[in-house]
Amino acid sequence: MSPTTLSSLLLALSALCYLACGALIIQRLSVPRQEGGIPLRLMTFVAFVLHGAGLATVFAADHATFGLSLALSVTVFIAVAVFLVESIMRHVSGLMGVFLLCGAACAALPVVFPGQPVPESLLTPVFRLHLLFALSASSLILIAVIQAVLLVLVQRQLKNPVAGTGTGTGLIASMPDLLAMERILYRIVLLGFICLTILVSLALTLNLEQHGSMFVISHRFFMTLVSWAVFAILMYGRYMRGWRGRKALAWFWGGAASLALSYFVYAAVLAAVG
Repeated sequence: MSPTTLSSLLLALSALCYLACGALIIQRLSVPRQEGGIPLRLMTFVAFVLHGAGLATVFAADHATFGLSLALSVTVFIAVAVFLVESIMRHVSGLMGVFLLCGAACAALPVVFPGQPVPESLLTPVFRLHLLFALSASSLILIAVIQAVLLVLVQRQLKNPVAGTGTGTGLIASMPDLLAMERILYRIVLLGFICLTILVSLALTLNLEQHGSMFVISHRFFMTLVSWAVFAILMYGRYMRGWRGRKALAWFWGGAASLALSYFVYAAVLAAVG
């Protein structure tokens, strides 16, 4: 069996498992105060392992490909890892069920849309690590953005409760409390910041390999440095000064926006050159 066929099979199986887990978790929401339970956690873990094996096969292939579908699949993989860790400490929420249903399609996207082949001359160990941490950093920040939006929505829901929504079932009722959601958010941001720090270090190494100098400043690299600096300030403020609420969120949105801008600027420069 070729590596391409093996990775496609593993990714397709993981997507089917995610779909089944998501449907079962959502079904449990109809029963007040009933959680997904250990069997669903184990089933999700099996899907997670299959997904990881499929992605590892893609990254280890001699003729690697890259595209938006792979980026989305990696995002789902990292998000499931976050959900699994959090589910050990607290009950499986309806949010996890909704995400698994949506993520099932993204997990298998590389099977249908494999992306563009990466030139063999670029497939050095440092480049593979650079690509892995770039995907990890952007995926974690994207997950943090979704978590931040949910945090704001829950805050608004608590400030302006709608009549008839105070039941023990449903998506909002199954979510953690605000303090727990905030802790989860900044744990994800911290992981993203660590990946971003490693990414910047690898980018300097790649510059040295390809250009003979570590400091080759491009639009994308400059904006990545800006986002790294913003997240560094946020991490210092959060864990050393105890920043919470709007102040911490403002710095988070600034870092996320600068990181997104780095990719938009890069895409615009490529379009202009092309």
